[in-house]
Amino acid sequence: MLRVVLANRQPLLARAAAPMAMRSMSETAQAAFKDIFKKYYTENYRNTLFSRMKKDVIKVTDANQDGIISEEELRALLANIGANMSDDDILALMALGSEDGKGIPNKTFLKLLG
Repeated sequence: MLRVVLANRQPLLARAAAPMAMRSMSETAQAAFKDIFKKYYTENYRNTLFSRMKKDVIKVTDANQDGIISEEELRALLANIGANMSDDDILALMALGSEDGKGIPNKTFLKLLG
C-alpha cells in the first residue's frame, strides 16, 4: 500500500517543482488533448463506451506494443485523426506524461485522454 501512495505522489512532486509557466502550458495542452479526443469520440464512437475508444486508441497508437507512447507515435496519432496541436503543446504533453523522458506509459496516456 505504501508503494502505491509513493508512486502516485512522484508525478505530483515533479509537477510542483515545474515552473508555473510550464505547468499552465501543460494544463492547456492537456485540456486541448482531452477536447480533441472527446470530439473524436462523438464523431466516431457514438454507440461505444468512452473506455472502449481509449483502449482502441492505445492499441493503434502504441505501434511497437512496448507499453510506451513515444513522441513519434503521438504525432502519428494526431495526424491520423486530423488533430491540430502545436509542437509546444505536444512537447508539454510528453513532459507531463513521461516519467523518464522516453515516452508516456500507456496507463498515463489513458489518464491524459480523459
